[in-house]
Amino acid sequence: MSIDILNLLGSKLGNIHIRNPLDVISISQKGITKSALVRLCKILSLDQNEMAELASLSTRTFQRYDDNKKLSPIISENIIQITQVIRLGLNVFGDRYALIKWLNSPNKALGQKKPMELLKFRTGSELVRNLLGQIQYGFI
Repeated sequence: MSIDILNLLGSKLGNIHIRNPLDVISISQKGITKSALVRLCKILSLDQNEMAELASLSTRTFQRYDDNKKLSPIISENIIQITQVIRLGLNVFGDRYALIKWLNSPNKALGQKKPMELLKFRTGSELVRNLLGQIQYGFI
């Protein structure tokens, strides 16, 4: 992962090291800030409406939050999972723009759904992560 991406993730997301599922729970309970989500969405080139949808919030609610507002544990957990997908995707594709293109293209293995559409769901993030793993190891 390039330094540029680590800077965009910021210390809150860039330093997340998940050793086991309990780490995800612990970090989620503390909450990820709105600013961490904004940095993640910059990596994905998402606008405010798409960002709010990814976080399962209304655009208006998202706009009202200040940058240091801690998001709920459920939203925080989803952001952590999306961060893991992004890291894996950058390793697989080696390029942010190739990853963005792949995330926004219908995929036969996902029932012609775009991977980006699935990221707002925990199960969807797992499906996308599994598919990236298959691509990484040459199964697809």
